[in-house]
Amino acid sequence: MDVIRAKTAGFCMGVGLALQKLDTALEQPCEGRTCTLGPIIHNPQVLADYEALGVFCAQDPSQLNATDRVLIRAHGITRQVEEAVRATGADVVDATCPKVKRAQLAIERATRDGEELLLFGEADHPEVRGLVSYAHGPAHASRAELAALHVDPERSYVLASQTTQDRSVFEQLEKELRDRLPRLKVLATICDATRERQEEARSIAARVDALVVVGGRQSGNPPVFLHPPSGRSGGPERHQHLSYRTGRRTAGRRLCRQGARGPHRRGFHAPQAHRRHPAMAGAVAGLTGLPRGTAVCPADRAAL
Repeated sequence: MDVIRAKTAGFCMGVGLALQKLDTALEQPCEGRTCTLGPIIHNPQVLADYEALGVFCAQDPSQLNATDRVLIRAHGITRQVEEAVRATGADVVDATCPKVKRAQLAIERATRDGEELLLFGEADHPEVRGLVSYAHGPAHASRAELAALHVDPERSYVLASQTTQDRSVFEQLEKELRDRLPRLKVLATICDATRERQEEARSIAARVDALVVVGGRQSGNPPVFLHPPSGRSGGPERHQHLSYRTGRRTAGRRLCRQGARGPHRRGFHAPQAHRRHPAMAGAVAGLTGLPRGTAVCPADRAAL
């Protein structure tokens, strides 16, 4: 079996920066606990590592003390939750991905006069909830809501996207809306790292018999990388979404792995994200029959 590893696999810039900030926070003295507000990234192995180092994952600002140091996760949080966190008196470190933060502020500026926000993304994803909270006017986030929305050509609308969405699908939505909404303003909020990985996924899909995206249940990335290749003629016969924690599946005679984020251990940062990860090596060995020592790299921010 031939195995092709995507060249763009590994941590994206935002995830790498967030984990570096958490590493730095652990090295600095703190009277209370070192905390994250929700999972700092969607990667269960990384979260387990930091929990073993004493990092407390708070689910709500009410769990924080004034003596704690708390990191805002890479996906960002809502404005209201951030206000509540700062009100606790805890030492706040903002580890929001710079591109997510840029999208938040762009939405805030673009809707300042009450423009209606149309956000292309997963309504229940933490990043989307955070983006919507920056809108000054009405906001619509779910794909179903956007599809059923009755728009008024006389109103002003702002179209934006979750940073990890498929650019080609977003551009098609933009085209459809521009034909109906002359006062539509479009924000470029899709991350270049996502675009690069989508393009590589399409390229690899045309050359292999099966495309396997390895990711976690909570991540928004695996569906983005699975769906674009499926529409290509001559692409892989099967696409598998494998999670190490959800079981193993049999792939075709050639296997391709693609994605945005990779393994992290304390001291490993973005440039070293291609290093071998024992748990993932075992998972892919079970999936493919490859030797357990085969070097592999996970798919995305939820990767294993």
